[in-house]
Amino acid sequence: MRRFVMPFMAIMLVAMLALSACGGFGGSADGPPATPTPEAAAEATPTPTPTPEPTPEPVQESEGIVGVWAWDALNMWQYDFNADGTGIRGVGAEETFTWRTEGDNLLIETDLMEESWTFVIEGDMMTLTSRQAAGMEYSYIRVTNGNVANVPGAVLAEGGPVRGGWSGDVYTSEYLSLSFTLPAGWHAHSDAEIAAAMGMAANLLGDAGAYLPADLDVFTDMTASNPATGANVQILFERLPFAVSIDEYIEISQEGIEFIGGVFEAIPGTTRIGNYDWRTFATELDFGGFIVYGRQFVDIQDGYVRSIIISYMEGTETPEEILPMFEGI
Repeated sequence: MRRFVMPFMAIMLVAMLALSACGGFGGSADGPPATPTPEAAAEATPTPTPTPEPTPEPVQESEGIVGVWAWDALNMWQYDFNADGTGIRGVGAEETFTWRTEGDNLLIETDLMEESWTFVIEGDMMTLTSRQAAGMEYSYIRVTNGNVANVPGAVLAEGGPVRGGWSGDVYTSEYLSLSFTLPAGWHAHSDAEIAAAMGMAANLLGDAGAYLPADLDVFTDMTASNPATGANVQILFERLPFAVSIDEYIEISQEGIEFIGGVFEAIPGTTRIGNYDWRTFATELDFGGFIVYGRQFVDIQDGYVRSIIISYMEGTETPEEILPMFEGI
């Protein structure tokens, strides 16, 4: 089973930030749903040509098909049907198409061919059966803000974490219902600095109040550090590749830290930060005799792990001294 490693990666990023200042599952399937090739369509028993009818207007949301649908065998493979008759599909939405319906017939036109499917929607399940290739049938789960966390691998174009932002020395996140006041001597990292650490262009991060980019699995929303001591705070969002409980996430984090020789401690109970209660674990990593300690506060919402990570060394500010800088809003 392939397991996600973002908890370890996040802690490593924060640890490396501290060092520089001193100087987050698996599934299997036989493959994505195959679209019928022209050869397969030619070999299949042809469907009688229906009586020509006027081309209908693109289906509206009230008819049930508009929206995001994840393949039940591999949720990362999904259809996005737009109300204007356009759409995208695949893993990472790699193929565009146009679509329309004629009764229970769903017609999808790509750059290569026109596909014909019978579609049946029952609740939040849609079944597509090819009218061109015998035996080709797939089922899809409707993905909404309410259930995206329970549809592993599925992604909504909008939804989930929303960016916070700085105003002077105060970072505010409406999404997390908290603010963080920069301590004296600390530095608030700019989007350019965060983007450079993530290996991406700063303009792709989005402004405060914007949804996070849909194609990122892990995203640093805020970083602040003390250049003199190396202590730092990071707020990070990590898209879960499939549904896990917070206990499972902590267990997997422990496996990752201990695998590379670190020390891990799950801290009982919760810690109140802002208006949320956060589960907590502590880490200790040895970089050739240079010990970096971490305290990670986590919860799971909207299919994402939301983390507040404090990294520090002996003699620097401690989590107990830094946590009062957070306030609920």
